[in-house]
Amino acid sequence: MSATDQPQPSDSGDGPPPMPRWVKAFGTGVLALILLVIMMVAGVGGHHGPRRHMHFGNSGADTPPATNAPRP
Repeated sequence: MSATDQPQPSDSGDGPPPMPRWVKAFGTGVLALILLVIMMVAGVGGHHGPRRHMHFGNSGADTPPATNAPRP
C-alpha cells in the first residue's frame, strides 16, 4: 500500500457542521425570556406584576360593581 492510497484530510474541517441561524435565534430568545422572568421575580426594574394597579388602602367595598346594563 502506498501513501497515495490513503484518504487525504479535507480542507473544509473535520468538526461538526455549523449551527443553523434559526437555532441561534431561538436560543437567544429563550435565554432573554428566562432572564426577563428572573428579573420580574427578583423585583428588579420597578413594581411589575398583577397587583401593581391595586390600592392597598381600599379593599374595594366602596366601589359599586360594574354592570353591562345600558345607562338611562
